[in-house]
Amino acid sequence: MSLKVGLIVLSVFLGCDDEGNEPLPEVPIDTFWEVSAPANQQMDAQVLEDLRAQVREMPNIYSFLVVRNGKIVHEQYHNGASMNTLLHIRSITKRITAFLMGIAIDDGYVEGYQEPLTNFFPEITAS
Repeated sequence: MSLKVGLIVLSVFLGCDDEGNEPLPEVPIDTFWEVSAPANQQMDAQVLEDLRAQVREMPNIYSFLVVRNGKIVHEQYHNGASMNTLLHIRSITKRITAFLMGIAIDDGYVEGYQEPLTNFFPEITAS
């Protein structure tokens, strides 16, 4: 596992706890994500199956998805959750966004944290 992936996984686990975190009620959502076999996205299906077993043993994890090339290649829900269950994620979104931004900067996709969002989303007008 690369250092980048390891840091993201660690961040996810640091954001999970079970202190009064009952899943929120289910709500209907659109299913706009395409699904693909792992092999079609150059991924090893056995690695994902091994990961599935490990994640299932974690009592504080309710859902786990892997998306590659804009397609879901792995999806699992347990501990009473389903694809329509809202969960308390607290600040984990900020951690993941910060890690992904760091990776984008490191890989040269983004010049730095001060680069304007309008460079990536031209439909947004700067005010």
